[in-house]
Amino acid sequence: MHRLLRRPGTFFGQTLNRHQANGLLLVESRYEPGFQSPRHAHERAFCYLVVDGSGTQTCGNRTRPCTTSEVIFHPAGDTHSNRWHGTGGRCLHLEFEAPWLDRVRQCSPVLDRPAKFSGGMPVWLAARLYRELQAPDNFFAMAIEGLALELVAWVARDSIRVRGERPPDWLRQVRELIEARFREPLALADMAREAGVHPVHLVTVFRRYLRCTPFDFLRRLRISFAAKQLLHSDLSQVEIALNAGFTHQTHFCRTFKTMTGITPGAYRQLFGRRP
Repeated sequence: MHRLLRRPGTFFGQTLNRHQANGLLLVESRYEPGFQSPRHAHERAFCYLVVDGSGTQTCGNRTRPCTTSEVIFHPAGDTHSNRWHGTGGRCLHLEFEAPWLDRVRQCSPVLDRPAKFSGGMPVWLAARLYRELQAPDNFFAMAIEGLALELVAWVARDSIRVRGERPPDWLRQVRELIEARFREPLALADMAREAGVHPVHLVTVFRRYLRCTPFDFLRRLRISFAAKQLLHSDLSQVEIALNAGFTHQTHFCRTFKTMTGITPGAYRQLFGRRP
């Protein structure tokens, strides 16, 4: 089947904003309700953050939804098409020039396969890139390169597994325990009892395979849960903080800003909802 090949720097939709610096291109695009792009690919690797709206994306024979606050990566030449529903959509595209990616690949293979993130650090970093695009200053080029490098590093880490070794079965049990009970006041002793190992050994192995401590993992789950509630509910920040497992709003706001780089209120405004 025929496909279009998009030249570097070209995206479908109406261009609202555009900035280029240090081998990186940021483009904000808007799509009308019902818009459907033809089957196409891009000469350069890129990713996009869905700032507003929802739609579906088709890659090969697979169709999947894409909605507000998701980040989707495409390597160069990856064939896909998009359709926007409801009120249409708005996206921030980040395109990588080949020399920029080549420098990064000297450290680790990156962006060699499609990927999608519905929460967590990749989304938060992309949101900060979007904020930079809204008000570029003398430090804009340096800021977006730093954020882009951190974003690509997180994606690369997500794709890496410890080679030659299989994680112990108890690690999966601990991870599932945290995922099921992250809104509760879990203690390390609870996790160690579930695993049947010493707490120190649990923390060491957890960090080796998941690249964070059990409590870092728990906090990320709480903030991801809270971020979705900020976008998809009209609950107050106090209610969201309590629902996510925080004991008070101050702790929630401090943790949210530490992990995402922006406050809960700014995050809600960024994606089109008022606090």
